[in-house]
Amino acid sequence: MILAYRPDWWDIGRNFGPRSYMTILAIKAIRDFLNILEMLNENSQSINKYSELANKMQKQLNEKLWSSERKYLINYYEDSSEDPHYYMGSLLAVWFNLLDEKKAEELVTTAEKYLLDEKLGIYTVYPMDFHQLKDFFKFSGNEAGEPHKYINGGIWPHANAWYALALIKIGEKRKL
Repeated sequence: MILAYRPDWWDIGRNFGPRSYMTILAIKAIRDFLNILEMLNENSQSINKYSELANKMQKQLNEKLWSSERKYLINYYEDSSEDPHYYMGSLLAVWFNLLDEKKAEELVTTAEKYLLDEKLGIYTVYPMDFHQLKDFFKFSGNEAGEPHKYINGGIWPHANAWYALALIKIGEKRKL
């Protein structure tokens, strides 16, 4: 599990804690690196070490960052309290095959419930309350934006792409 200052794509504010999105990206990066080593016929001992690391991170993603109650991958704050937000980045876990089939389907259903605007696409986050959390996240002014703007619930093209890829992965292309 990766500890980071910022959840999904943030380049603003800071609040340290375990993050699903950063863990997802780290697992994918390690496994891509291992695939390159394999193509180069590298048989170093580090391959096993990094493979074990990626596997352990995936296990923690599924055990510590998966919320059975919320049916979604979640984040925590530095004080170990649960971040109540739903972030777009969790959709990548479906496309990268980091969840079992049931969890993948539940995650997409939850994203549709909280993050999907049927006419526009996937919001960056829900709830859109970062304008009220300036001190908590140590934002500089209103850099997160008002609700439905920028990181505070804006709709970014890559979030829509991640949603489409997740739908494809769970066999729901008809929803595209």
